[in-house]
Amino acid sequence: MFKLFFLGYLGCLAQMGAVNVERLREALGREASEEILQCHAQAAHEYYLKALEMCPPDAAINLGPLHSQLGILFDLIDQTEKARIHNEQAVQIFVQAGDYFSSGKTRYNMAIMYQTAANRNPTHRRDLLHRARAYAQAALYDFKFFKSLATDWEAQAQQLIATIDQALAPSKYHSFAKKLSRSIGKVFAKLKPQADRIRFRFHLCRNI
Repeated sequence: MFKLFFLGYLGCLAQMGAVNVERLREALGREASEEILQCHAQAAHEYYLKALEMCPPDAAINLGPLHSQLGILFDLIDQTEKARIHNEQAVQIFVQAGDYFSSGKTRYNMAIMYQTAANRNPTHRRDLLHRARAYAQAALYDFKFFKSLATDWEAQAQQLIATIDQALAPSKYHSFAKKLSRSIGKVFAKLKPQADRIRFRFHLCRNI
């Protein structure tokens, strides 16, 4: 009886956390004030942390989703590193429990997270895209365990990888600029001996 009550209370905490995550998502969509965003984020965080504190260390069925939800929460408020830590913990728990479908979904979410971060950070764009691709590839590998049961997720992972590959490919302008730079270099290389001869004659004339 107590166990049922405990699991029910744990589920309520997780549900309240999820409700506040959805409220945060909606508030972000309508560009609500910083105060409202912080209120929803803090409430979700507190519910999830309380659930984690109460959750037995061997309860993978509860721990994995809680860490995954915390990963989603931190991603929404642009705290990528904290999101990564919780998502990695979730993946580890799911894999140990043999739940490769959940580990695949979490890795897919991480791939989306890094792809989005790459669009916000031009300086580290390529590095973040490479991370996104690695997680998308890992997610695809997880989904392949389920074959026909995860075809939609597998297709989404393949599409994400293709999109990232396209973003990583050199643009036409970049390729043209590279070719132009090589051509100019060859021209200068051919002209250098002539320039050296002209320079030598100029100095020779001055010394006569």
